[in-house]
Amino acid sequence: MSFPINETKFQELCHVVNWNEIYLDKEVYFNKIKATVMTQFSKSEIEDVREFISNKDRELAKIIDGSDSAWDMRSQIIGEGLESIKEHLKHPEKILKRFEDKDFKESFLGCIPFVDDYDMVNIEYYKEAVEYINDRINEHFFKKLIHFRVYKKIQKILNEFLAGDFKEEYTYGGLQDLGSVFDQYIGNNLANYWSDGKAFYGLQLKQ
Repeated sequence: MSFPINETKFQELCHVVNWNEIYLDKEVYFNKIKATVMTQFSKSEIEDVREFISNKDRELAKIIDGSDSAWDMRSQIIGEGLESIKEHLKHPEKILKRFEDKDFKESFLGCIPFVDDYDMVNIEYYKEAVEYINDRINEHFFKKLIHFRVYKKIQKILNEFLAGDFKEEYTYGGLQDLGSVFDQYIGNNLANYWSDGKAFYGLQLKQ
């Protein structure tokens, strides 16, 4: 039996992500899974698969909608694969029962990259981020709203980012706290760009 190309690619994606197994783990490392997907699916392929997923999500939303948890429930069913989607569309009461039992986890769709995520393999992506963060910390420094040692520490980290060096010794929470002492935006972005760089910088993508 042959399937339309988007269904075939969707099934391949479900196999790569393996949500049926990993959602049972205590912690899901979304960036690690996204990186694996990006090495096996090109930009155009992931765009097609995301369109397929969006269409199925709209169908399921006719049964359950209206909250983040409902979105997670639909995402759970989609991550289980084509047969699960068909089964739950045919028997909507099963979705509602699973939702009531909280039989889902956040979130299969967090494992699927967007097309723009493929830019994160290139240093240019981080250069733009560093320039903006630099402007922001310089403004704080000249207004004497940031301690010199913190300022120098963040400068050092940003220079490491520019060199494509996203050190394992850092932690997401540690970088977030470092910047958030004086500016939550800087804290969040330091942590996010470090996390992105560690997972995606230099990744060999499928063309």
